[in-house]
Amino acid sequence: MLRNQFHDILPGSAICEVYKDAYQEFEYLFNKVKSLKKGLHKLNSRKTDENKNYMILRNFLPWKRKSLVELPSGFIPRLDEHVVQYEKVKDQKVYTLIEVPAFGEIEVMELV
Repeated sequence: MLRNQFHDILPGSAICEVYKDAYQEFEYLFNKVKSLKKGLHKLNSRKTDENKNYMILRNFLPWKRKSLVELPSGFIPRLDEHVVQYEKVKDQKVYTLIEVPAFGEIEVMELV
């Protein structure tokens, strides 16, 4: 995509073939983005137990990521039926440290 931001393309001073190539490359890119959006929509609309309160944390990076996550007040996080270490802070927010695998996701459930 950045290749098509070259100084001859933007002002319109390139030859015709350059614009044909750029059009094809942008068309491919836009189709790829549409495909990714559809895939994300499928992920978000999958069936789960509607009586459970949960959050899905996703990592789109090619390495695992450990981050401090802020959860709604009253939310006691658990992973795979085990309570995760968490801290409730003065403002009633709940914070926990979660590690998500590379290109993966973790479902954090509320302890009921």
